[in-house]
Parts: sequence; structure tokens; C-alpha cells
Amino acid sequence: MRAITVLGSELFLVPLAAIVPPGIFSFPSGHAMASVAIYGILFAVLTRLHPGFRRWGYLGSILVAALIGGSRVVLGVHRATDVIAGFVAGGAVLALSILALDRRLPA
Repeated sequence: MRAITVLGSELFLVPLAAIVPPGIFSFPSGHAMASVAIYGILFAVLTRLHPGFRRWGYLGSILVAALIGGSRVVLGVHRATDVIAGFVAGGAVLALSILALDRRLPA
């Protein structure tokens, strides 16, 4: 993925530092946190509306979140610990959201 970023920066004549600032890390990763929370909630709602979607829904949300988190590490904009902390924080938001969802829309 880093090669694609470098190639893209050369192709569009954008300095790489403008795309990925050197040494700037964010703890926890907001992208990882949002991917777990948003895609988890989306698939939780879909599995309650369409019960046959349950297995593929949870597998899909885990896969999408893992790909987003992995891409953050591969691109060099986060360390692995930033992404893991984002997953944990997103999981907490997801758990609270599912508890609230269960009060409104029982499975």
C-alpha cells in the first residue's frame, strides 16, 4: 500500500509529506474506532431486520474493520497500538449501542 501512496503522490505531483505527514500519530486511531462502531452497528441492525443475514453480517463487519485498521498501519499513519486501541474504543461504543438497540428493536 505504501508503494501505491508513493506512486500516487508522484503521479499527481503532490508531495508525499502532504499526504502522510512524517511523525504524526494519533492515539487511538479514529478510523479504526469509527469502522468498528459504524459497521458494527450497521450490521447489528441488518441482522435484526433480516435474521438470515446474521453470519455474513458479523463476518463482513469484522472484515471491513480489519481492512481499514490494517490499511492505517500499512500506510504508516498509525502504529499498531493506535489501531488496536481504536478497535477497543470502537468496541465499547458498539457494545453500548447494541444494548440501546436491544431496548428499541429486540432480536
